[in-house]
Amino acid sequence: MTSRTDLLSLDDDVLWIIVSWLPHHAAAQLALTSRAVGTAARRRVLSSLQIAAPFASIEFHKFMLEEDDGYRLQCLRRLTINLSSLPPHELPDGYTPLADVLKRARNLQALVVPSLEQHLATRNGHVLGDAIAALHDLRELDLRSVGGKGLDLCKRLASKPDVLRFQALSTDTEPHTLIDRTMLSELNVLQRASTIILHEFTFVQSDHDRYQPLSPSPLPKSASLWPNAKTLRLKNMDPMPVVALCPNLASLYISAVNDGGPFYPDDVHNPYSTIDTLVPEVTTRLRVFDVSVNNDRSDLSETIDTIFRASYPRVLSIPYFWESLASVAKHPGSRLRYLDVLFHDHTDLAQDWLDEYLPMFSNCGILCIRIRLVEFIDDTITEQEWQSREDDDWDDWMVGSEWKELRDAIPNLVLKAVPSLRYVSVSPGYMVQDWNGLDEPAFVGQTRWWRATSGNSEAGLEDGQATAELVEIDAGEGQRIDEYMRSEAFQEGSL
Repeated sequence: MTSRTDLLSLDDDVLWIIVSWLPHHAAAQLALTSRAVGTAARRRVLSSLQIAAPFASIEFHKFMLEEDDGYRLQCLRRLTINLSSLPPHELPDGYTPLADVLKRARNLQALVVPSLEQHLATRNGHVLGDAIAALHDLRELDLRSVGGKGLDLCKRLASKPDVLRFQALSTDTEPHTLIDRTMLSELNVLQRASTIILHEFTFVQSDHDRYQPLSPSPLPKSASLWPNAKTLRLKNMDPMPVVALCPNLASLYISAVNDGGPFYPDDVHNPYSTIDTLVPEVTTRLRVFDVSVNNDRSDLSETIDTIFRASYPRVLSIPYFWESLASVAKHPGSRLRYLDVLFHDHTDLAQDWLDEYLPMFSNCGILCIRIRLVEFIDDTITEQEWQSREDDDWDDWMVGSEWKELRDAIPNLVLKAVPSLRYVSVSPGYMVQDWNGLDEPAFVGQTRWWRATSGNSEAGLEDGQATAELVEIDAGEGQRIDEYMRSEAFQEGSL
């Protein structure tokens, strides 16, 4: 165990690295109670701050600048600017002092503004907009509730961050914000981003009575591309107009989510992804193609089929729509090697996939299959609840007997169906809220991995029976296999 003397002997920068792994609230407690690491903990607390603007901006200005040596400003790395809850007529001009802080915060690396359009529409909100536009050295920029004023601001942004998120202003009556694809492609702020997150923008004017796009016009071939984009996360958007802008894209995550309103994402809302017009523009070959759908009213089969045929991903993770993909996976140019499947709520749907759809992929060269199981996908838990269950026994992770039977049968069923299989994983778990900062609940589970013995091959099959067996391997080794198959380093024949 490290003693207090040992801690005191460590360099402040080393202590800072250690403390930076702590949750914000834990670092705050250390800053108040620990002499040994109090300074490092204080730096950790001051590195990420939130403010309710414009109401609290004057006090925030005093707090950040009251120390002559500028220590607090030097520590600030991440700032979240929330919207004050007071009515506009009761709000002071807090944007001017907040803008002064942004101008002086030379070490600021990440800025989050959850209600951008509302800020810009508030009295003197343009002062905040000008301050954001003038920032040069951001590594991460997260602008949400982006409408007309927000899009105008985006054209003026001086930063070229590595991680960029734009989330459109969305309401029940206006579920999307209309955006011009040419304007989007030419935004200076996107030119160096390696991770781009776009939510609820549309390239086509909509019929507001039916929440459906009107007939789209042909999109001109874009003169501007995003060569640095490696990861693209889209929510409730037509994917192909964006995918075609990313020639070096490695991972595509599509989320089709009904948030409780009348809008249900569907193929009909993706007019450019349900035809082959943009396919010739797609030069990327995806490593990961991941689709998340939270309701069974959304049919994205045409969208997924078009993207799959255009990009030939190596790792495919989708909940439905498998039948049309099997024939494409047999194409000579197919690179599909890893199926990652999430089953939830109904064991009969999982059984149908194992009986009907999985055999369609028997001759596609699949090397790894991961099956994730969630009994009730809408019963989300918090990260704290997950931590309390993380060490539960394997049998405690599934309540229903049908789910337990399915969980135990999956490894051998998969091995029998896919002669080329080398690894199989089964992971019962839960959907966890706010996992790793993601908006939608993310799957987290307890995972077991098996390796197929070398006898599992097409030549080793006789009368439909696999000669191979499964040998359980360490979960850490399985995790390394998962990461390797998703990585740029993966090579055919290396497993």
